[in-house]
Amino acid sequence: MNVGIYHGKAGTRSAGGKAIFVQELARRLAANHRVFLYTERGPLTTKLLDSDVEVVQVPPIRKGPLDDGVASLGAYGRGPLVNLRAFTDAFRAGAVSHMNEHLDVLCTHHYLDDLLLSNAVSVPVVYQYHMLASPGLGAGIRERFTATDYHLANSKSIARAVRETYGRQVDDIITPGVDTEQFHPDAEPAFEHPDPVVLYVGRIVPEKGVFELVDAVARLDDARLYVVGRGEYETLEDRAAGRGIADRVRTFGPVDHHELHRYYTAGDVVCYPSHYETFGLVNVEAMACGVPVVTTDTPGIREYADHDETNLLVEPGNVDELTDALDRVLTSPAVRERLAWGGRERALDYDWDRQIDRLETFCERTVLA
Repeated sequence: MNVGIYHGKAGTRSAGGKAIFVQELARRLAANHRVFLYTERGPLTTKLLDSDVEVVQVPPIRKGPLDDGVASLGAYGRGPLVNLRAFTDAFRAGAVSHMNEHLDVLCTHHYLDDLLLSNAVSVPVVYQYHMLASPGLGAGIRERFTATDYHLANSKSIARAVRETYGRQVDDIITPGVDTEQFHPDAEPAFEHPDPVVLYVGRIVPEKGVFELVDAVARLDDARLYVVGRGEYETLEDRAAGRGIADRVRTFGPVDHHELHRYYTAGDVVCYPSHYETFGLVNVEAMACGVPVVTTDTPGIREYADHDETNLLVEPGNVDELTDALDRVLTSPAVRERLAWGGRERALDYDWDRQIDRLETFCERTVLA
């Protein structure tokens, strides 16, 4: 097959859930198919440079008279307009013509990309839902006017939400995958510390529960919190100072995905206390590394996590439960060993090869039949 994937940030970002998903999807499909990734112009990630993916870089967003108006809209309004302008520039650069000339199927991952491309290209389009926590006006317009006939979801919980919200039955479920050769218990640790280390990987924002994690670590004697990701550093530092543990919190900033496994194996426990998650790839990557994982009991996470067998699950936002779970892992070798072994075994079920096989089969039997 000649497969196209459109994602504005996938080529130039080395961290971030959806971008990582698209990067891995592209490079693994490229092992057996000709794959074109359409993305913004900029320095490419290491994984893409080392793959057989043919990257079609569209021009950077041009500055124009609308800039002041776009800036005044705030994050909610600015995002869709920026995407619209990026798509317009891509159209002018001949990306749509390239798609029509070279592709058998096009995969999209953002509602506005899908809305515009599905009505512009002449090849079949497959759209994948990644999140449906609070569907807005734009997503509703996409449902009304998309010309896409084929739909995927990245988890059972998302498929259920799509059915309940839009009355649409998705055609299949393709979950995020994990590279079980990269994410492995034998990975060389990125750091060492004699005190117990709780590792958090993700965006530093309230909805990921990281500030409640600061509160929980403050209740644990000698435990340290190491944070990997981008976001509200000042808020994190203020929270740590307010809890009296500023000297026990360390931030690394964003880490390239091809180095992330070394951070997982360096931690004594990985904690991802997100309030809402459609899947939670951080958990599965850490599990694949044989590291005990404490996370939240949400529908997306519960699809692969069994409490006290593969993970310890806590109520989102509950600092008491979070503290108790972390304390259990850090003080009980038996709990650590059970979760490490059970988590690794479960993570093997989400190896990328299995997800790619499902997508290939879906496209060959359904889209191109």
